[in-house]
Amino acid sequence: MTTNANPFVRDAGVNKPGIIGARWWNHALRSGSSLQGRRAAMTGLAVVAGGAALLGGLTIWAVSKAGPSDDEEEGREEMRASLQLQRDYGWNFGATSETVAFDAAYTKTYAREALPRLEQELAPRSPSFEAYYARALFQSPEALPKLTLPDGDTTRVKPLAEVLRPILTPEMETAARIGAAYARILSQAPERVFTVVDLVGRDSVAFAAGAAETLDPVFAFENWPHPRGVVAAHQTLAAAVYYQPVFAKARDKRSGIEPALFVLDRARLSPYTDNATQFDNRYWAKLPVDLKTLGYTKVMYLVPSSADLPELDDLNGPFVHWKSSGIDVRALALDAFKSSGDSAAYDSRASDPSAGFSVDYGWLEANAVAPAGSTPARNVGALSYRPAARAATQTQESIGIAPVIIGVGTGLLLGSRLNRNGSWNRASGGYGG
Repeated sequence: MTTNANPFVRDAGVNKPGIIGARWWNHALRSGSSLQGRRAAMTGLAVVAGGAALLGGLTIWAVSKAGPSDDEEEGREEMRASLQLQRDYGWNFGATSETVAFDAAYTKTYAREALPRLEQELAPRSPSFEAYYARALFQSPEALPKLTLPDGDTTRVKPLAEVLRPILTPEMETAARIGAAYARILSQAPERVFTVVDLVGRDSVAFAAGAAETLDPVFAFENWPHPRGVVAAHQTLAAAVYYQPVFAKARDKRSGIEPALFVLDRARLSPYTDNATQFDNRYWAKLPVDLKTLGYTKVMYLVPSSADLPELDDLNGPFVHWKSSGIDVRALALDAFKSSGDSAAYDSRASDPSAGFSVDYGWLEANAVAPAGSTPARNVGALSYRPAARAATQTQESIGIAPVIIGVGTGLLLGSRLNRNGSWNRASGGYGG
């Protein structure tokens, strides 16, 4: 019986939503024990690759078109935290020649000198929620690289603030009006209601702006924008910059005892399939565990429509825990609020939009009666919602990570896989994927 003196072994694996694979390496090639020199080793490797293509399913490293020089370092793939990569090497890590874009029809002018105050002016007023304030997104505009790649040049990375433009869309204006109406409704509640706003990022920001004088926004945007980002975080940031003066003024008016409004971007867990062309800037929301200690017995989960229920994977555990501890967790659809010429369960334009809401939820002090003939058609699914434990399709460990190449000999980070042609992104030379 013959034995394989130069076995192939698995060197690394990737297991993310839509991305499952492995890289295999012949250690004899790496050590050079069976082939003379790097060029001979690479030639042998190309032959193996040709045979592997016939078998299918075997992925190995191949030399780039130009071929590596004798002094180029061998590399191996590792997964690193995306946000830390951006903080270390720049917000557009792996795509320094690219930028983010905004719809010119909705961009506005702004005073860039206010950006350094963004993090502070959008912070919650209540000290109880300071620990849950994810300030990462608001720190990104002026951030510059702290480290340099071996072949890199940090002067190519310009601050995000140079391309950032505030935005205001019709959808944001609607969300802000509904946010103000929702805050007026909760002002009548005898008990404090903890609200989780889970809309598209920029709409969540607008909703919070509308409610900011009555409720205390706690922003939970734990990511940075990126030109290839799975999450359009630049749109969320642009909305925050537009409403910055509103938040600053409202924060000065609040006393710090207002009910909390936890603000999320529901795109934070968006699925994707290719980490060679997309950058995983997703994140896992972190919510308080013991709400009763913070003075809450009721939770409202606000989504775009009833079709967007149940809650996303990162909220299922906290919601079920809250419910089991005796907290009433309910849901509300944004489209249940009436807009111009529309019919819905609640009228956001009325001076008192609580008519119908009290009947549906029973959370208000006054026993208001719903207008005759009205039915909460757009909120029926939300009214029947109650959180229930379920198996998650994603885990916290599987999101917000990106593939990089690490030098085998030096352990240095050499570059990103994010590249148009799928090769390793290095200033010179490179490896094909």
